[in-house]
Amino acid sequence: MHFFKKFFNLKDDVHLMPNGEYKVCCPFPHKDLAGNEYMETNPSAHINPEKDVLHCKVCGKGWSEATLLSEVEGIPYKEALRTLHLMNQRGGQNWSQRH
Repeated sequence: MHFFKKFFNLKDDVHLMPNGEYKVCCPFPHKDLAGNEYMETNPSAHINPEKDVLHCKVCGKGWSEATLLSEVEGIPYKEALRTLHLMNQRGGQNWSQRH
C-alpha cells in the first residue's frame, strides 16, 4: 500500500470510503464518445487495501502496485517488484513521482 499511498497522496479523512476502500481518479486518460482523451476529475477508481489492487470503473482496468509502477515508470515488471520491495523495507520512502 506504500506505493498507492504515495502515488495518490492518500489521506484517510479525504479518500477513505465507509467500506474501507479508497476512491481516487484513474491515473490514465479516458476517451469520450468522440475519441478525445481526457483526465477524469471525479474519482472513479477504487483501491482495495486488503488486496492491494486498484480498479477503475470507467475504463475497467485493474492494477496491482507492481503493474501500476511498471506502467507509470515504463520499467519491466520485475524491476517494479524490486523497487516495491525496497520501498516497503524503507517504509515507502524511496519512490518519487516523476511526472
